[in-house]
This record gives sequence, structure tokens and C-alpha cells, in this order.
Amino acid sequence: LGFYDLRVPETRYLQSRLAQEHGISGFLYYHYWFSGRRMLGRPFQEVLESGQPDFPFALCWANESWFRRWQGSTDEMLLEQVFSEEDDLDHIRWLIEAFRDPRYIRVNGRPLLAVYRAHHLPNPNRTVELWRRECEAAGVAPPWLVMFETSEDVREPGELGFDASAEFVPHLLTSLVKTPPQTFGPERTHLSYDYEEVV
Repeated sequence: LGFYDLRVPETRYLQSRLAQEHGISGFLYYHYWFSGRRMLGRPFQEVLESGQPDFPFALCWANESWFRRWQGSTDEMLLEQVFSEEDDLDHIRWLIEAFRDPRYIRVNGRPLLAVYRAHHLPNPNRTVELWRRECEAAGVAPPWLVMFETSEDVREPGELGFDASAEFVPHLLTSLVKTPPQTFGPERTHLSYDYEEVV
């Protein structure tokens, strides 16, 4: 597409058309929720409000604090993720409105909701219980929950009340692939794996 800006509706339409042409069946939008404060939410909010593009979607709550790690510092916190039962309820109430969209991706009739780091939730089972109860009260199917496996946490999703897990990035390539990756970049810190071996 060349240069693009997700705030522009035409860009979002072109991305969805390109995705469809290449066999992609839907988008998973990152969702940044910090105790009711949504960050970087304008493109998705406009998708929700406008009904365009007419392309399936689901949300992934990127539920971790923000640090200045992309500029080389992991100790400077920019925005802290704070959890509470009250916020769990506020959050699911906002999510329910997205779940009601006919484009929202469903698994077994339930809206798909991914949580990046489920183990960061102080009591994941309690959060899931509150979410399910609130959805039932609103007449909406409870979310079909996917947790991501990261290098920090790999476990049975049912232990946390989740329905499924998926590997992220994937973090665990170094333990899964036998051949050492090739390194490249100015400081040789970037890794390149053989695609066939990874698959």
C-alpha cells in the first residue's frame, strides 16, 4: 500500500481488501485498556462506529504496563497496568459493545477475545468469572478466551479459566528449532530462522 495511516478510512478499506485477496479471514486488533483509559484506540473505534470496512475482527487485550524498552530502557515505566475487580467490570462492559458487532469473530457462537499475558492478571479465574457473569446479564455470549504463550508463561489455559492458548511471535523458537539461527543487522542481534524448519 505504500505509506499508510490507520486513521484514514480508505487505508483501512484497502488493508481489508488486500487481506481478503490473500486468504486472510479477519483482523485481530490490539486493544490497549488502562483502567478505563484506551490508548491508540481511534482506528478501531472508527471501524466500530462506521461499520467499515465490512471485514471480520476480534480484539487482543495487550494487558501489560508500558516501558520505554524500545528506546533501550526497561526500567522507565510510561503507563502502568493496574488491575481490579471494578475495572474488570468496566472493561467487559465496554467490550460487550464490540462483541455485539455482527462482524465480530466468534468461536462456537462466542466472541473471540485474546489476552496477551493472562498470567499478569492477579486472579485470572476471578476475572473470567466476572466477565462471564456480566455477559450473561447483558444477554451476550461470554467470550471465547485465548491466552498467549510467551517465554515467561506456558501452561494449560484451563488452569486460568481460558479456552485456548496460542504461541506468540513465537517466543519459544530457540527451544523448538534445532539449527541455530543466522544473525544479521548492525550489531548481529537480529535472528533469521529457516522457514521450512520452523513449520
